[in-house]
Amino acid sequence: MFLRRFLCWVSILGLIGGVAAKPQYAFSVPFVLTPGENTIACMNFLNLDEPLHLHVYLAINGTNHTVFTDEIPARDTFRCKEFQVPDVESNEYSEPPVITMVATGQELVIVKHRSVAFNRNNNIYLVQLDRPIHRPGHKVQFRVISLDSQFRPVNEEYSAVNIIGLESDTRLAEWHNLTAEHGVVPLDFTLPNDAPLGSYSILVRNSEHFVAVHEFKVKEYGHYVDQKLNITVKEEAAETLPHSPKVTFDPEVLPSLKPGIPYVVGMTLWDRELKPMKNEVIELEINYENVQNLTTDAEGKAQYEIDMATYDSSYLFISANYKGPGEESRPERLDDPLDYIIADRFYSLTGSYIQVDYPQKELSCGKTYDIPVRYLLSPEGLGGGVRNISFYFLEMGDTCVWPSGAGCRTGTTCRYSNFSLPLQMVSRGKIVSSGEHSVDVSDKLPCLRATEQDKNVTFARCGNFSLSLTMPSQYSPRINIVVYSMLQAEVITGIAHLNMEKCLKHQVSLSFSASEGAPGSDVYLMLKADPGSLCGLQIIDSSILLHNNKGQITAEELEYALYNQEIGFMQNHLVPEEPETPCIEGNGSDSVLFYREGSAYFDFQNAGLIFATNTSLQRPWICGDLRRSRGYFFRQRMMLHNTKYKKHHYNTFEEQFPKVTKLKYAFPEIWSFDVVMVGESGSASVTLRVPDTSSQWQASMFCLSEESGLGITNYPSNFTSTL
Repeated sequence: MFLRRFLCWVSILGLIGGVAAKPQYAFSVPFVLTPGENTIACMNFLNLDEPLHLHVYLAINGTNHTVFTDEIPARDTFRCKEFQVPDVESNEYSEPPVITMVATGQELVIVKHRSVAFNRNNNIYLVQLDRPIHRPGHKVQFRVISLDSQFRPVNEEYSAVNIIGLESDTRLAEWHNLTAEHGVVPLDFTLPNDAPLGSYSILVRNSEHFVAVHEFKVKEYGHYVDQKLNITVKEEAAETLPHSPKVTFDPEVLPSLKPGIPYVVGMTLWDRELKPMKNEVIELEINYENVQNLTTDAEGKAQYEIDMATYDSSYLFISANYKGPGEESRPERLDDPLDYIIADRFYSLTGSYIQVDYPQKELSCGKTYDIPVRYLLSPEGLGGGVRNISFYFLEMGDTCVWPSGAGCRTGTTCRYSNFSLPLQMVSRGKIVSSGEHSVDVSDKLPCLRATEQDKNVTFARCGNFSLSLTMPSQYSPRINIVVYSMLQAEVITGIAHLNMEKCLKHQVSLSFSASEGAPGSDVYLMLKADPGSLCGLQIIDSSILLHNNKGQITAEELEYALYNQEIGFMQNHLVPEEPETPCIEGNGSDSVLFYREGSAYFDFQNAGLIFATNTSLQRPWICGDLRRSRGYFFRQRMMLHNTKYKKHHYNTFEEQFPKVTKLKYAFPEIWSFDVVMVGESGSASVTLRVPDTSSQWQASMFCLSEESGLGITNYPSNFTSTL
């Protein structure tokens, strides 16, 4: 199979070799544009023999709107232009907008069209319940929260909010034509005494579509409290026992294999209570063979670098196993997206690759990190007489405020000349800076890359460098780094998705005036937030969280809401269309192989960019095979979404405790679910009467500021009421 692919490459490259370098161009712009806002498009022009006049316009509802013009000199050029997206009304039934780049010279004429999508609603929606589970007859309180893309409150208008039973199809309550105040709509209703047990959904809809769905459960349960305040839980429904310890792989990045470049995998070992297990041994398997025993660190994590010079298969099946003390073997159930990795090979026409490595940990806000970049350039990719190769950098995130100071550092195995590196970043679909970096490859020592069963050997030029990247001061759910180079035969890319600490600009705090008190006494709750903030309190009996800790306003819930927003937008908009590429003849196995492989085209898609070029960007496809890149794109994005959901699930728990048989008592479970306004001093004090029960209470808070946006308490404040 490899020989057929190699001959295919040679036949195509043979058409390229021996001729003068042809003009190359590329036009990149975010796929999602926001009407009325500014954005940036970037252009590459290489090997030009004449100057060009550039005209870029958007066709909306049959009318062309010029967004910018420019003059391109007769030399290699990389530049970006800012423009305002026309604020033209369109609806879901309109033809999608089309952006067109026209570059004309005396002889050369370039025309490129690409469809884009308009997104007029970047809002984020959260639902907070007073408690995660309820009994029949309970009063249910909840809040619908609406934020803009910078986490500031938005006074959203909702056409309907419905409460529906999932198993019973019972409609318990509904509201219509609601408007948020300071970003919040508070609602409540009372469950009937005969409400069917089971799962219920809160469905929130604005004028266009559903924007939030939140699930809660109605079940019978009770508490037992002894004189020493040891709280246990009684369930009258079936319990789910804890699962066995297991290994899960890092879900942040789903790379493909790049022959000759090491493949790094990270994993975490969890115990029965879903806590990381340190100093334990994990058995790593590749293609069902044990290759290494790894020891977990203090956070239960382990990492391994696979030497791809020893593998030349079309994919790797990577799994990991943990055997507890005294266990000889324990078969793993690989039915979870995080239980294993199927790494498919990344396609390159010339066998040249870029790999952007990434720290497999949360990156702290405001700190600077070195991001390694490795490259492998084959003789076919370099061509004859090439001394300098330009790499273009795109750094992407969801926030607009980024510190300057990014740059390259000399690696241990290569030297550089002629480099400059301002960054190119995309923020909510906006490129905010750009630059290029040139590498002198003439003095690079050749590196050895094995091919199929070592029957053939390829000598390539290898090297590495580092990007110095400073994290923003506020959480950004999607920080991507894309590095690409336009070789004569193809565009090669590398992409990394960084996992950032969930820090927010708005810092808030919450504390009790005392750590304990008698029922019926008064205690003060002290709040700190931005002046004029609206704060939502939740003080709950901590034993309720033994049942289920979902549904609280946390940074993890915010991350999950953002990914739901992304998937919801994808489901309502077509992904960028795939440019036509010639097909090749092949058999069924080739069809499966090519269908699974990644390519530079998919990297740009995953970064949210359209990249229109006359240079090869995609893998070949088999004639007659209807499975094209759109299916691969959705598979990749949905896999990322599913693994994000699993990551969210592992950080929460539900019904993980064994059944106990104690007497049932009725005690207050919610102390406060109030809303408090913070004055101009930035602080507030709330007087509370301690409930008539012996309980351990847990207080948390979110606050909304018009300037600083959302703030969330990092840790709960605890209070014990004692008889």
